[in-house]
Amino acid sequence: MSDSTEVIVGRIVKELAGDRWVINLGVEKGLAAGARLVVFLPGDEIVDPDTGESLGALEEVKCHVVVEHAQPRMAVVVREGPPPEAPRVLSAVLADTSTGRRPLRAQPLRVGDHVRLV
Repeated sequence: MSDSTEVIVGRIVKELAGDRWVINLGVEKGLAAGARLVVFLPGDEIVDPDTGESLGALEEVKCHVVVEHAQPRMAVVVREGPPPEAPRVLSAVLADTSTGRRPLRAQPLRVGDHVRLV
């Protein structure tokens, strides 16, 4: 089966006040207010041991962001969820522990980080 869906990857290009960022993707690439993206760092290439085919680079997810405002070639995004230094309430920690869920550890965002639609 062939999937012709294009994966659109951009970058964070500017930091704004209030944990907001400018990315180099916009309406021309299909973004609109409310769109959800993942911020990530590309990791090691993974190769299928049976075929020798590259499966791509493993992504280290930093956090998710939501488009606040989209323009033709750029958009302003805001972090989804708590900032990296925000404490979590005990009930959330206990719920994650009891379900075995590992919460996404928010990391600082930097100009140059990769972003793509989720």
